[in-house]
Amino acid sequence: MSFSFDELGAKSVPSQIEMPQGLTEDVKHVFSVTYTDPDAMSLAGLADAAKVAIKEEGESLSTYPPPLGHTGLRDLIAYELEVNRSIDVDVDNIFLSSGAGGTCQTIVDAFIDPGDVVIMDQFCYHGSLNMFLKKGAVP
Repeated sequence: MSFSFDELGAKSVPSQIEMPQGLTEDVKHVFSVTYTDPDAMSLAGLADAAKVAIKEEGESLSTYPPPLGHTGLRDLIAYELEVNRSIDVDVDNIFLSSGAGGTCQTIVDAFIDPGDVVIMDQFCYHGSLNMFLKKGAVP
């Protein structure tokens, strides 16, 4: 028995987005995408922190976090902002996401309607541009 999936795909697709210039160039720094600096953290320290996290919170690591993000990390961020920058932020006003893309998607979903005009820098994160276009915004 044969089956064709040709009719199951979406009839509309987002506008094509060109990859940022320089992404495939042989250069020391590419600013159009994000790469973690491999020397920014100690791998031994990361391993130790993972060991502590698994020991203390292992049973809850496979569950979804609260909507605003891990409460302990939000508490730590609020504390660090107060102590190191004299910024008093209520922990309920701190939102953690799965990275820049997750945060951008949340903001786009909350504030952008089809047809809304958005102003963007010429050199923007192409993932954000894609989010705006999928939502029907006009850059």
